[in-house]
Amino acid sequence: MFSENSLELAKHPLSYSKLKVAKKCPFHFQKRYNERVKPTNQVEASSAVVGTTVHAVMENIIGSLQHESSINMDVVTQHLSGAFVKAAEQVPKLTSEEASRVMDHEDPIRQMALRIAKYGADNGCSVYIEEALAVDKELNPVPYNSSDAFFRGKIDLVMVMPSGLAAVIDYKTGYRNIKAHEEQMRTYEILVGYALAPKVKQNTGVELKAVRTALSFVADGAIDWFSMSTMKDIKTSRTNWFYNFVNGLSDKVKDGKVNRGSHCNQCRYRSYCGSKVGTRKKKKGPQDAKPKM
Repeated sequence: MFSENSLELAKHPLSYSKLKVAKKCPFHFQKRYNERVKPTNQVEASSAVVGTTVHAVMENIIGSLQHESSINMDVVTQHLSGAFVKAAEQVPKLTSEEASRVMDHEDPIRQMALRIAKYGADNGCSVYIEEALAVDKELNPVPYNSSDAFFRGKIDLVMVMPSGLAAVIDYKTGYRNIKAHEEQMRTYEILVGYALAPKVKQNTGVELKAVRTALSFVADGAIDWFSMSTMKDIKTSRTNWFYNFVNGLSDKVKDGKVNRGSHCNQCRYRSYCGSKVGTRKKKKGPQDAKPKM
């Protein structure tokens, strides 16, 4: 069960990204999501924009390939330019430098799209792209924008086999580090098990039996898989983990303590706590040199 602090935390629907903020710094969460105060610091967002755009390219090309009767590298290449153009329209204020960095991923995207699309086609999968899922405080499925939504998320890709196995894939453009994203993928198991499973059953007649999550590190051309969880696992041990995860973080947010660390350098609310941890030192110039005696 969710605690009173958790229910208070979720006045506005929770997501993994919000819980990640709570874990890094409860004070930041309080300022950003509870008090909704305006940030005072600007931070470099270029990498995030590039990552968002690469995600959009992957979503667009996987979506377009669903209409092809056969999938090979030539077919992927035919759809790739259109996927880039559409992604650029979806991400506002994409600078020319950021667009160039996105294009650096062109060949890895081509290879990864071929690999994923062929996997789905060869296994007769039902494909769900950028699936918006939500559950209420009782873990019942609700619409993503429902006022009853307690926890929600948009999953990059879910491929459901006729056997009832769901492959859940999240695209990553950063460093290849599977351990750093384990908690995120566990929360996705909750969303798939409780919110997507009924939809799959209604749409295809397939009853989900197991879920296996994976991280697609696009730039590395790697797909790293986590261990499989049966639906029984999700409804028991994974659900208990989720309760404890959310309840533990909600208690920390209630305390509202400042958690200082290297993440402070990327915090737009740093001025409210006065933290200087992680701030870059100003490089000394000629004007800072001590006068010679």
